[in-house]
Amino acid sequence: MKHLLSLSLILALAPAARAGTPDSHLDFTLSAEEIAKNCDAALKDVKSKLDALVASKGARTFQNSIVAFDYVTSDFSDDTVSLYFPNYVGPNKDVREAAHKCEKRVDKFGVDINTREDLYLAMKAVDGSGLTGTDKKLYDRTIQDFKRNGLDLEPVKRARYKILKKQLVEMSSSFSKNIADVNDHVAFTKEEMEGIPEDFLNRLKKTDAGLYIVTLDYPDVYPFLKLAKNPESRRRMSLKFGNRAVPHNVALLEEILAVRLKLAKLLGYDTHAHYVLEQRMAKTPKEVKKFLSKMKKRLKPKGKSDIKRMLALKLKEQPGDPVFRSWDYSYYKNLEIKNRFAVDQEKIKEYFEMGKTSEEMFKIYQELFGLKFKEIVPANAWHEDVKLYSVSDSKSGDLIGHFYLDLYPREGKYKHAAAFGLIGGRENLDGKFRKPVAAMVANFPKPNKDRPSLLPHSGSSSDVETLFHEFGHIMHQMLTKAKYPRFSGTSVARDFVEAPSQMLENWIWKKSILKRLSAHYKTGEALPEATIDSMIAAKNAHTGVSYLGQTFYATIDQIYHDGKPEASTTVAYNKHYEAIRMIPANPGTNAQASFGHLMGYASGYYGYMWSEVFASDMFSAFEKGGIMNPELGRKYRDLVLAPGGSGNEMEYLRAFLGREPNETAFLKDIGLN
Repeated sequence: MKHLLSLSLILALAPAARAGTPDSHLDFTLSAEEIAKNCDAALKDVKSKLDALVASKGARTFQNSIVAFDYVTSDFSDDTVSLYFPNYVGPNKDVREAAHKCEKRVDKFGVDINTREDLYLAMKAVDGSGLTGTDKKLYDRTIQDFKRNGLDLEPVKRARYKILKKQLVEMSSSFSKNIADVNDHVAFTKEEMEGIPEDFLNRLKKTDAGLYIVTLDYPDVYPFLKLAKNPESRRRMSLKFGNRAVPHNVALLEEILAVRLKLAKLLGYDTHAHYVLEQRMAKTPKEVKKFLSKMKKRLKPKGKSDIKRMLALKLKEQPGDPVFRSWDYSYYKNLEIKNRFAVDQEKIKEYFEMGKTSEEMFKIYQELFGLKFKEIVPANAWHEDVKLYSVSDSKSGDLIGHFYLDLYPREGKYKHAAAFGLIGGRENLDGKFRKPVAAMVANFPKPNKDRPSLLPHSGSSSDVETLFHEFGHIMHQMLTKAKYPRFSGTSVARDFVEAPSQMLENWIWKKSILKRLSAHYKTGEALPEATIDSMIAAKNAHTGVSYLGQTFYATIDQIYHDGKPEASTTVAYNKHYEAIRMIPANPGTNAQASFGHLMGYASGYYGYMWSEVFASDMFSAFEKGGIMNPELGRKYRDLVLAPGGSGNEMEYLRAFLGREPNETAFLKDIGLN
């Protein structure tokens, strides 16, 4: 049924869900041809709806214009999710290509929507003076978004803006796709892989000459850099990994940064950072720089101490090389943790088998938030490895939503770990609540005939931590009670969006939880008490270096967008890498070419550490009130997760904490006070 528009109401009546899918808009069986055809239809349909909205006669009201616009664009997102999501997870190359093309068309059409003068005039004709709360925020953001897309510019500048914006969409999409399409490797002899455990070697393919093929995917790279004893082998892997998507993305990034600056200038902002931060908690680049400067000052003494200890270990193995290099970090960090704390991550991961760990994680989330998960078989998803679950309220039994788990790597799949919101939960105009659907996509070690999927707990491959973190995003999507689509789930300020998930990472460091999560894949025994004590003791051993790394990524992101370009993005990257991390960058690398966060988080990478400050503060409430306290969990669910972006994030924090948030807990958590 088509959605009907009138000045008084949009009737959002969804047909019954397709067999085996949790929402009528989800169909993972589409061919490349069907994706292209349906993409055409969706674009025509939404244009028709927007034209009808503009053509409507009579007085403009909040309901028939601002709210109508929000629901039309949300319906468009629902109509296209099955058309672009395969770009990230589709097992068929032709389907991925078709989905990629559709996503670019959708993104470009988004530019068209936000630069339509007739739509802007229709929205601006609404009197928003009497609005309050979420209604007021929706009105303000809608008007602001049009202004931020050039609608207050004179016609010539507006046309220029639109051209540049579409160029940016095309280039940004290509940048991300170039990273996803990397299918390279490094080949090593058995001798060159000294230190690599047999289970790792046994799952690797070999060249015709019998060399081991180590791919550039995370499940290969991170364990390799952590365990390979041969420094030349680590250097070669680091060099190849640091040159993913080179040379294409090097030049492309320079162009993207130039276009972003031009767009910001056209809109009257000093820099792209000023433009982006206007809608963040931080508000200004000055505030971000102040935050990063403070963190750098606090972290550097510990960072120097961390490096000094690791360098001492290196000099015992390599007395002729007194420089601590980028490819040394993971290896000597792991070695120090083994030597100093008797923590062997390779042994510890044997206690974290995916099935057991995820099952217990589910129980923890269910107990904490008053939920019930149920697997739905068959999942009828995009790949046989994918699982589907329903989420219900444990007291009322009411269905809340659905989530998919796609946990293992495969060719052409999205390379990182992320939570994708497929269908946003929101209040429909008929008063019923739309059930959200989300997907957790990750690249954990895949089980084979010899061993199950075993997850490193922490360190460079912190898979257990990643599991808890990304599933935290899924919960944020599931538990939304947002009134409007615009504010559903994780649609909060981007420098707050990580806080709820980061907060939930803290559970994996508590002794009682580690006992629950762990069971040796052969014996079923939980982690020994002494091992847990050692793990907790080792937690902050390298936080100086680690958080200086986060400070660097946030800093280079700000430098790239501050309107004062240095000699090149490579020169800037390598110079500040060494200045902040106190470790020289790998010569000959262009790591910015695979820094994918520069697309979605442009000028916003600082948000990871910014939000972690709030995450630690929120967790301090659980430390005080009980980490498995269901009443506190429900309070967190209602006050922090449920509102989505409907309100003010700082007010969420004040309401949950009962005070002003501060950084005391964060500094304590990372061993700085």
